[in-house]
Amino acid sequence: MNTTQFNKKILAITIPLIFSTGVIAANVPDGITLSPTQNLIIGNGSEPETLDPSLAQDNVSLEVVNDLFETLVTWNKSGNKIIPGQARSWEVSQDGKTITFHLRKNLKWSDGTPLTASDFVYSIRRLADPKTGSPKQTDISDLGILNGQKVVKGELPITTLGVEAPDQTTLVVKISKPLPYAIQFFTQSDFAPLPEKIISKWGSKWTKPEHIISNGAYQLQQHVINDSIVSVRNPYYWDNKDTVINKVTYLPANEQTEEKMFRTNQIDWTFTIPAGIPFEKLKNEYKEQLVTMPQLGNYFYDLNLTKKKFQDVRVRKALSLLVDRDAIANKILKTGVTPTNLFLPKAMSGWVHPSNKLDKMSYDEKVTQAKALLKEAGYSAKKPLKIHLVYNTMENHKLIAQAIASMWSQAGVKVKLDNMEWKTFLEFRRNPKNNWDVVRDGTYASINDPTNILISYTTGDPGNISHFSDKAYDALYQKAKSNLNKQDRANQMGDLADILSDEQPAIQIYSYVQNKLIKPYVGGFHGNPFLYWPTKNLYIIKH
Repeated sequence: MNTTQFNKKILAITIPLIFSTGVIAANVPDGITLSPTQNLIIGNGSEPETLDPSLAQDNVSLEVVNDLFETLVTWNKSGNKIIPGQARSWEVSQDGKTITFHLRKNLKWSDGTPLTASDFVYSIRRLADPKTGSPKQTDISDLGILNGQKVVKGELPITTLGVEAPDQTTLVVKISKPLPYAIQFFTQSDFAPLPEKIISKWGSKWTKPEHIISNGAYQLQQHVINDSIVSVRNPYYWDNKDTVINKVTYLPANEQTEEKMFRTNQIDWTFTIPAGIPFEKLKNEYKEQLVTMPQLGNYFYDLNLTKKKFQDVRVRKALSLLVDRDAIANKILKTGVTPTNLFLPKAMSGWVHPSNKLDKMSYDEKVTQAKALLKEAGYSAKKPLKIHLVYNTMENHKLIAQAIASMWSQAGVKVKLDNMEWKTFLEFRRNPKNNWDVVRDGTYASINDPTNILISYTTGDPGNISHFSDKAYDALYQKAKSNLNKQDRANQMGDLADILSDEQPAIQIYSYVQNKLIKPYVGGFHGNPFLYWPTKNLYIIKH
């Protein structure tokens, strides 16, 4: 995730613009013979937390959601250009504060009923509604939809949100300030349309196969918890004629099981690769079937700043210093990830990298400094720092947690390790009153802009798991967010990253890459930084 840079100039705000570019589908090259059975079986890591686009935030859920629902605009296969989705075109006003989308004609839901601009209005209002409790509500405030912050806080009704449908095929979104990356927000699943009648009737059960309708290339056919999810072609999808894969099966298998299933031809691709098997061995064995893609995001640990011991910055810095990132990346994982202590991936556009003095220190020097900091903070062999570290069940996370616990123990830190299944873990870590000190976390930027990550450290943000709060940081973030001077803005983003490095509300460990095993007969796959590879672009070659 930290070595690929690409153009993020999606939207200019100096003149009115109208966008309409070619669409993509499963374009099968000449000379390719397709398999008569177009069924794809995917290892999906674990059971999705949700199939509700307003609530989905993890890659496990989004793998399925992105097949079921299509947004106004989407990324091209390489992830470096925005193209039409449900919208055939869009335009931006002279002042950059009004975005108008023009929908394709005759859009339909998977049950054949008409899909209109009002379905997008409902979806965006539902996202902003505090009753929904969406972890993605930050997109409302980060995009700056008119009245968005007050609606999210419950201070204004959702009907005052700056989104409207003047007719059935036109959606107008008003934002408070022009943003150079505004259109990127509408590629995300939380801005997909939603069926109001279905949700009103079935409530939280609306995503069950017997109730759900969708607007994407696929519709949900079956969902057996912790066993499998099956989706099939949506005959009412606007580009169904260019879709090739007929059926997709998602299996919630861990990385070890996935690799065995891939080896024995039970699945066509994996969610990731297993820890414990040397990366070079996998490369030698699977060759071109092992695909490595840099991603825009980091793997890190959140510190619970509501606890007194972590309100001492010396403790936070000491714990970070004790983490041997090189050992984790190159001796434990061996998967091509890049060790980092920076809060933003180096590959992300739009920021000046802060000076990194720690890069010049040896690990032994860091351990010595960490021990001194803990001693200053009042900890000793008689009064050791005690930590409860919680991670979600997966072999990679277990190996990293065990290694870090051992690293911390060098300075006398006592660590209790616990693991939880994914859905339980997500709910557990959201509440700082639960008995945790440190929890595993990670972020993949859905927008190639530093604000997509930095907002998670602003006071009160739903993604602020550590509950970090700094007035200077908040003020600079708001100033930098809408700064239209490119270089000045980049410097401000670097300053924000510097503040986080000084305050250490979380411990950054490495920048992600995405590794997958993909069968050579799966055609149409293109890796990209957004983990976006919808099944509609794929096809199965005869083999």
